[in-house]
Amino acid sequence: MTSRKRREADCWRKLAALRILADLDDWRAIRRMREAVESLELCQALWQIPARQPRKEEDR
Repeated sequence: MTSRKRREADCWRKLAALRILADLDDWRAIRRMREAVESLELCQALWQIPARQPRKEEDR
């Protein structure tokens, strides 16, 4: 393999690696956003649950 072809192949490998890392970063960002949304939905659902009322003592 000539020096130029070797450099070109190395360049393509680096570009592929950069693309993989960019895709991984995107996947992580999407995952963090999804977890945040699920957490927000859970928090909102908990706010919708009525507060528990203390039991009234029955007259004895």
